[in-house]
Amino acid sequence: MVRLDTVMKRISRVLAYIAALCTMAIMVVIILDLAFRTITGRSLVGAFEVVVMLVVCVVFLGLPYAERSGTAVRVTLLTDRLGARSANVVRLVAMAFALIVTCWFTWASYGSLGSSVSGHEYMAGLVKFPTWPMRIMISIGFTILCLVLLQAVLERVIALGVPSPARSALQVDEFDDGVSASSTVEEGKS
Repeated sequence: MVRLDTVMKRISRVLAYIAALCTMAIMVVIILDLAFRTITGRSLVGAFEVVVMLVVCVVFLGLPYAERSGTAVRVTLLTDRLGARSANVVRLVAMAFALIVTCWFTWASYGSLGSSVSGHEYMAGLVKFPTWPMRIMISIGFTILCLVLLQAVLERVIALGVPSPARSALQVDEFDDGVSASSTVEEGKS
């Protein structure tokens, strides 16, 4: 499980770096478009289409890292009011549901990718940009997100299966989706 954790950490971090580079590329394209528009009075041809493709990359390549690092949006209204074990069970059920839905999205994204490539699909706009590069990024993002969620579900199942005396020394870390050791003495002081 430690090896899987290391691999998923590296993959999600690399995808996050690529998403950050795409964000910088968006800024460059917008600045170039603005400069071109200021000089010529017209928009830079293809700038809109490039920005749309880059935004797709930012969103879908950033998803695995956001989930893994705990920076994805979380609503803890229910789990904050539950005991530790009950909250972990609810989180496990929610993660399992998220995994199922994400697997469904992943499967659909590959079907869409196949039809995009075979049908020579292009974005509507001034310039004919193929949609398959965006569809590849969507499929990659969803695939890695599935693996991150699967890892999180497995870690929660393992954490819930720890025998009762050891459970007080181990808890599932809400933001890292992993098992972390915590001192039972410090918990008693809080």
